[in-house]
Amino acid sequence: MNGEPDLAPDPANAGPEVFDPTEAIARLAGDEELLRDVAGVLAEEWPRHCELLDQGFAAGDTPEVAAEVARVAHSLKGVVGQFSGAALTAAITQVERAARAGDLAAAEAVWRAGIQAIESFVGAVARWAAAGEAG
Repeated sequence: MNGEPDLAPDPANAGPEVFDPTEAIARLAGDEELLRDVAGVLAEEWPRHCELLDQGFAAGDTPEVAAEVARVAHSLKGVVGQFSGAALTAAITQVERAARAGDLAAAEAVWRAGIQAIESFVGAVARWAAAGEAG
């Protein structure tokens, strides 16, 4: 090891994370309504988080940009974590840590490697929330 954090996800060992509403509701002391509210926040904030991260990665490698990328990743991690998205939360944590360490190239690499899985997870959460509103 060269002293740098291991930030590379291993897609070969990680299938797409499945949203488990039962587990997520249990994490919120059985409050399904609260989980649906948080699902709304995720659906609303997801595009903004993506845009802010993309802007950060495009803005250049400065300490200020790295701090902003870390802040956005931290915020996204908190919302995704409410849904028991352990593997995704871990990947977003890697983005945050790399940015805090000033390594935007590593942060972006992890983000790009995981974006499809995160989008799929967010879609599953949104479908679950919509099904509850219809029922």
